[in-house]
Amino acid sequence: MEPQQPQTPAMQRQGVLEKLSARFKSLNTAHNTFGEVKKEFDKLTSMGDSVTEDAVISAAAVMVSHGADPHKIASMLADSTDKGPQLASWVAKRDQELQQTQVKILQAREQTRQQLAHGAVVHFAKTVGETMAGRGAIAQPQGAGAPQMQSVSAAPAQPNALGVPTNGG
Repeated sequence: MEPQQPQTPAMQRQGVLEKLSARFKSLNTAHNTFGEVKKEFDKLTSMGDSVTEDAVISAAAVMVSHGADPHKIASMLADSTDKGPQLASWVAKRDQELQQTQVKILQAREQTRQQLAHGAVVHFAKTVGETMAGRGAIAQPQGAGAPQMQSVSAAPAQPNALGVPTNGG
């Protein structure tokens, strides 16, 4: 086997973006699935004390058809009671738990979306900076506003607020 080539900074940034993108897609799927599960529990909750075991089982089937993990649904159903007020109380409690979980998923999804957006901007800016630095010139407006190519000075590059190397400016 040949030794693996070290990854360039651009390749590392791309890898991070791919992981964030996969996480965002996963959280989006979870959000959509929880939305469907929550709808079913809302229907059961609206039945109040008239909710039946058959209604809960039918709702569970719908939840699984919308992508909910059948093992998790079965595990959740295992601790249910079978009649009237106790079953209605159990449904209301599960509905509240699902709502709390859904909020956590929304928060994680939003945080991941922000990280993904920020990472994409940083990746773009750094890649452009690296490309321009690799060419030995950076376009900067001069004179009558027309961009001209200038050599990169020998001064050490200082990162700006986005982390893009600049030459002291």
